[in-house]
Amino acid sequence: MRVKEGQLVAIVGSVGAGKSSMISALIGEMKTVNGLVNTRGRVAYVPQQAWLQNETLMNNITFGKKFNRDLYDKVVEVLDFAQIKTYTIPLATYV
Repeated sequence: MRVKEGQLVAIVGSVGAGKSSMISALIGEMKTVNGLVNTRGRVAYVPQQAWLQNETLMNNITFGKKFNRDLYDKVVEVLDFAQIKTYTIPLATYV
């Protein structure tokens, strides 16, 4: 991969594709096995950080907004929360 000076680059991909590993190698936090990493200038890195509020599952999805069943169901579907979809974990469960 070659990036021209001044070019903005975003690393995107599915879960497990190696995005974090690639960025870790680029900023020198992971040993490279093959190839060469050469950087000039500044590099900005914002790591991903998963978090949950100390709240119910429902409030972690709605963030306290008025409950909208259609929107809520879409979020649960996209996140593939199988246990929530089958209601084996109550929505009022605190995490």
